[in-house]
Amino acid sequence: MDFDFTQAQQDFRQEVRTWLAENVPADLKGRGFASSRADVKEVKRLREWQRALHKAGYVGMDWPAEYGGRGASIMEQVILYEELSHSGSPQPLTAAASACWAPP
Repeated sequence: MDFDFTQAQQDFRQEVRTWLAENVPADLKGRGFASSRADVKEVKRLREWQRALHKAGYVGMDWPAEYGGRGASIMEQVILYEELSHSGSPQPLTAAASACWAPP
């Protein structure tokens, strides 16, 4: 069994890593959402970040393209969450639901 990432997966990792390096807001770096959900202002800020992730195609990735997703594999989703963690980025607020929309 081969446990190495394919070239396509490595390319995706580099795409995500580069985008996050250029786009994670400094004020959100290193901050998760679990401890701040009671703060309305903080939730609004995290929603803005989720909208940016959505616009870049990193929210709802596993949804079929015809429904607004990328049809991403489980490995691409794993890579995304590894890179979100690596960059200090908070995860999307609706990550558990794998929603492909950004809340208003």
